[in-house]
Amino acid sequence: MLHEIEIENLQAYVASKTWTLNTQNNFRADAHAFFQWCLAKPRQWVFENPAHDLPKFKIERGIPQVLRFKEAQALMECVAEKHDGALVPYFTLALFAGIRPQAPGGELGKIAKMGEDAWDLIDSQNKVIRIPPEVSKTGEYRTINIQPNLAEWLKPFAKKKAPIVMPIDKRVKAIRKEFKLGHDVLRHTFITFHVAKFKSVGATSLQAGNSEAIVRRHYLKMVADNEANQFWGIKPDGA
Repeated sequence: MLHEIEIENLQAYVASKTWTLNTQNNFRADAHAFFQWCLAKPRQWVFENPAHDLPKFKIERGIPQVLRFKEAQALMECVAEKHDGALVPYFTLALFAGIRPQAPGGELGKIAKMGEDAWDLIDSQNKVIRIPPEVSKTGEYRTINIQPNLAEWLKPFAKKKAPIVMPIDKRVKAIRKEFKLGHDVLRHTFITFHVAKFKSVGATSLQAGNSEAIVRRHYLKMVADNEANQFWGIKPDGA
């Protein structure tokens, strides 16, 4: 059983840190879920959830950072040239499928740990990527449509089951630094150009794993139609 002083120490430890409000909310959610599990039968290892009284902060989102078409094109040209193109799967799945790139516990981080089995999530025949609950940030199953340009980028790597590079790879970090890529800019770019191209807040929210309200509030009408068409036309040389 957890002693009262241990509960107080947990609350004091979280309160003493200078983490961002979003990080604190994520830690609170993880701790709350863990202690709810401890409370449940047959365990009942604790009598109460010590994370219950931790503050949950309301965070106002600003305008998301998004790559423009030319920036996205330059990024993919660079990725294709460096390291014999080994980083293409990581960047294309983040940019053209919107899979969360955080490491090591983010969606791409979990997928990368699957090794060659990660390619089983990519159903080329039905043109979808299947994100299972154990990988999804929300814990919910979702599918992402494989757009024609994404299929072209992945085709040579899928044939030889090339590894999907871990987001913490120093080569990935170097490219992210070179192009000044913010934490979720690739995913923000995917959502923005997806809703601009396909004109469906609902479809975009389902594939991105966000609510319709978030997509409508932060990503709708961020780019023009012609730029959206150009973005989804970014393909490897020779495709």
